[in-house]
Amino acid sequence: MATEIVDKKKNVPETVVKVNLKLNTLLWIFSRSLFAAAAIGNVYFQKVYSLPIRVVGVVIALVIAFAFAAITNQGTKARTFFKRFKNRKRKKWYGQVAKKRVKLH
Repeated sequence: MATEIVDKKKNVPETVVKVNLKLNTLLWIFSRSLFAAAAIGNVYFQKVYSLPIRVVGVVIALVIAFAFAAITNQGTKARTFFKRFKNRKRKKWYGQVAKKRVKLH
């Protein structure tokens, strides 16, 4: 029975929503320009603003850039990969905990 479930999961195609190619390219350009703006702005405003203010600005710019990068096709694939990795890691950890509990009793 367990092998049937595994076989069914292997045969199910991935449901990844793809973004239009032009929109995908635009999102990547915008994301990369925000990364560059964060780095250049940090250096440019070095003498004008103090370090905490620049750090907050860079963090906000990077969070927005990562959000736009996560919306792209490659970002969607990366998110699904990390979700699956997290689930497998969790299953492996819970399996080890269950084995230890069985050995203790």
